[in-house]
Amino acid sequence: MTHVHRDFIVGCLLISPIVAFGVMALLLLLLLRPLLSGLGFERLFSNPPLAEFCLYITMFGLLVLFF
Repeated sequence: MTHVHRDFIVGCLLISPIVAFGVMALLLLLLLRPLLSGLGFERLFSNPPLAEFCLYITMFGLLVLFF
């Protein structure tokens, strides 16, 4: 079974679902950053920006996979 991807319409602009998923993943990451900071996320990794990028890629992939 294949998914039917519909473009999002904002005004007169068509936005591809992949771009919308990227924006949603970014918003989720920005919402999670204070929580991760409070839990000591930075101390667990030697390169915290790379770990955050990997978390973003994981969220992006899950959004694409499930929606």
